[in-house]
Amino acid sequence: MQFSGEEREANLELIKKLWPIFEERIPDDATALNFVRQTLLTNSAIHCHCGVTVKKKYQSKKSRTLICKNCKKEIWFTAKTPFKRAERLKAWLGAIFLMGHGAVVTSNKLAALAGTAISTALNIVRTIGLVLENERHLEAIDRSFPVPSAEFISIFCRRSLLTLPKVHPSTEIEEKKAKSETKTKQGRSEHRPKATTTEHLSESEKEIFELITSEPITQDQICQSTTLPVSAVASALVILEIEGLIQAHAGGRFSRRSCADTNSNNNETELKTNPLAAMSLVGRTIDSTLSIRGGISRKYLQIYLAAIWCHFDRRRWSEEKLLLAFLRAPSITYKDILNYESPPLAAMVAITRL
Repeated sequence: MQFSGEEREANLELIKKLWPIFEERIPDDATALNFVRQTLLTNSAIHCHCGVTVKKKYQSKKSRTLICKNCKKEIWFTAKTPFKRAERLKAWLGAIFLMGHGAVVTSNKLAALAGTAISTALNIVRTIGLVLENERHLEAIDRSFPVPSAEFISIFCRRSLLTLPKVHPSTEIEEKKAKSETKTKQGRSEHRPKATTTEHLSESEKEIFELITSEPITQDQICQSTTLPVSAVASALVILEIEGLIQAHAGGRFSRRSCADTNSNNNETELKTNPLAAMSLVGRTIDSTLSIRGGISRKYLQIYLAAIWCHFDRRRWSEEKLLLAFLRAPSITYKDILNYESPPLAAMVAITRL
């Protein structure tokens, strides 16, 4: 299916100009691997288990390994990055290059340019989006503002693992809302207001809440830090999430909600100090998505919003900054992407200049 629009045509024209420049720099996967290695070495981002940082002078044994001159052991320099086990490195770097120069990269276009399967290209695009989403959590708290997923219902037209049989993907919003209401009835009275303090929590819930910070933590890590049984920890996490005090992340991790998220209402979005600018950004996001992508799935909404941040915020992002963010990101597996699910209350990053 083809989608029309001035933004789509401008995006295709930009990609048409950028791709030959990239191919001249990175003609094949071997060159791409060498480029990744040199970038890691230049930024002193390769560390051996013995504690030594590998510098520009090194010994190479295999294509993806270096030899530590201190302990003489092999170092897999892509092991702790999203490039771990990635084979089509030219396609990965190509997507980063295009996005770093302001282009919107779709899986179909990337597959055609890099000669990969669409499934491979889709995994690349979503992984980069997840890297950007991780970077969003490192930004100042007041840069993000919450937006209910329902605000984007007009662009939900792609099916996902969450889509019920024989129904439109947009129904995932109603399904998610119904499940949330069911949890609320089972856990607490429906009439309880959204929590802004922890005074009403039980002692066990307060204990669990104190163990959770702005840095995501797994349930297993929480269990190791408390004497409460696993069932009590699991129950407390459900209650804290319902109360809006914590949020769930991919991989079964939890973190505290920011003040902006905690004070927001499910039906009403508090858009900080400039609601008109915020709603303008939401509108631009919807228009851009419909024009260039045609639509997305609700399951990966937050990942696409992170990619939109990269597309719109040219003062924050460049090719170099995006590549370095990718290389310092934790290893992201296909299972992480498959299990990812956007929260009902999505988040966007405020752009300084639209």
